[in-house]
Formats: sequence, C-alpha cells, structure tokens
Amino acid sequence: MANSTMGARSTADALRARERALLWNTTFRTLYGAPSGETLAGIEPGQLPGPEVIGQLSRSQLVARPELLRRVLGPPIATGDAAPYRPHLDYRELVIASVRDIAPWPRSFDDAFEELRRIFSKSSDFLPGDDVEKELFALERLLAPEELILTEGPVIRQHHGVSTVSRRARFRVPLDAFKPMIDPKNWLQMGPFFEAVGPIESEKTERDDGWEGVLEERFVVDWSGLELQRFHTFLKVDYTFDDDRVRADYSLIYEIDDQIERDSGFIEARRVPGRPQWCEYYAEKVMRFRAAQANLYSPIIMSAFLQSGLNAMEEKAVGYNLRARIWG
Repeated sequence: MANSTMGARSTADALRARERALLWNTTFRTLYGAPSGETLAGIEPGQLPGPEVIGQLSRSQLVARPELLRRVLGPPIATGDAAPYRPHLDYRELVIASVRDIAPWPRSFDDAFEELRRIFSKSSDFLPGDDVEKELFALERLLAPEELILTEGPVIRQHHGVSTVSRRARFRVPLDAFKPMIDPKNWLQMGPFFEAVGPIESEKTERDDGWEGVLEERFVVDWSGLELQRFHTFLKVDYTFDDDRVRADYSLIYEIDDQIERDSGFIEARRVPGRPQWCEYYAEKVMRFRAAQANLYSPIIMSAFLQSGLNAMEEKAVGYNLRARIWG
C-alpha cells in the first residue's frame, strides 16, 4: 500500500521515552500494586521529569515531598497566575504543605504564599516571563480531580491466547472536544507508543458522518531504553460521529512482519444523559500475537496502551477545564 499520510514523531524524543516509562510504572502498579516499601525518599527532584509528570503523582506523595510540591505551586504564584486558586481550600492546604520543611515554618496560608513568591522571584531556574501552563495543568489535576474525571480500572479477559482489555471513564468536557482525538488520523495524540500514524489516501472514503478506509501505524514497545518489539500494521478503520456519539472501530488487515494474528477494537465517547457537559469514554482492544510467549504478557502491553489513550483524554479534559477556569 502507498500514499500514506502518516504523522511521525522523532525517534530521539527523550520526553516520549519518559512518558512511556511512566505509563509502564502506572500500569504495573494498577495491576499488581506498589512494590513493598516503595517510597520517594531516595528520589531527588532533579531526577524527575517536569511538572507534567509530577502532576501524575498522588496527592499524598507530593505532600510528603514539599520540594516537589513547590515546583508545581511556586511558578504560577511568581507570575500572578495563581490568583483564581486562592479561595480553594485544598489549594490553601497544598501551599502550606509545600513550605513545611522551611525554617522558620510559615504558619499561615498568606505567609506560605508570600514565601513561595519570594523563593521563585529569586530563583535562577525560573523567570517571571516563563510559561507556567504545565505547572497550572499539574495543579488542576491535583485539585479535586473527581470534579473533572471519574475513571474505572482496566477489565482484562483471556481465552485461548486472545486477550481483551477495556477501560471506561467519564469526563466533564463537551463531546466536540473529543471528536478530533478519536479520529484515527489523529491517533498520534493518543500516547507515546505510536511513532507514526496516517490513513492510506487511495483507500480512504469520506462521508458526512466520518470516514472509512485503511490506517497505517508504527508502534513501539520498549523498557527503559531497551526496545522489545516494533510493529508496523495496516488496519481497516471506520470513524463515525453524530450529535451524541463519536466512535472509531478498527481491525487488523496485516502486520508487516506477521507478528500479530488479531488486533481489533474500538474507541468511543458519548454524551451522558442527564449530565450536561459530561462525556463517557470507553475503549476496548482485542489482541493475539503469533508468538506464544508474547501472549503471556500481552495484557500488560494492552493495558499500558489503553492507559496512554486514557491519559491523552484526561489531558484534553483537564486542559479544557483549565482554560475555562483561568482564561474563561
């Protein structure tokens, strides 16, 4: 097949590799729990990626490490972008927690707020004109995420080597915000495992309610810099939408190296009846690899893959609500 219009990522993108490492970390803890005795005690702030990853840590983890919490809270205070959060009780608690290791310890919210302003106004790593959207994004996720996102855990089934994994979540965001992301031609936005995605233009049929055709994608599975597998697939896709639902169905045509026997599923978002501005998101993926050993760990691969898509939808929802809160 030819005439693909694949959008591609740089294979040297270090941030993409860190995002995949975080997804593996999240997936293993979701399925198996945290390792015994795991803490953040041995991690220095400089060893972690930026606020976009800190925002994925739990509230209890951040409160236990005030120097990490300051990295999220301080820059928006220095730029004046934290003003809308000041009345928020949870925000006030986080600000106080962020300076509890400073002597003498600021005793009130106002004292703690001014201490953070002082620290970051003088910091050589931060300038008042710097963009603080990542910090605001991390802060938005920390503050009452249940008001924005309701997420269910993965559902995993296996039968004769065929694995089925599904994820469900609800987001406070208009359906139109999700339509472009569920469109297969934009799946590069759905997580760091994709290296390139694009429709085969000669096989694409446009309709008023979407399109159908063939999608070419390149997908990588790695672990801490070690590449385990790479896939180059062609999928039959059908993307449809109306006023109440948007959905993309896909099924495997073939994989270049014949590593996959079955790959099918769908992604869907629909309005939630009786809850204006809320959408329900559901994704299901069914896979069977040619190699028997690969089918032993396929639920892990599939769970991480669906988690990456769920993260992308969460980021879209949080970003939408962040813009509404800060910029109107």
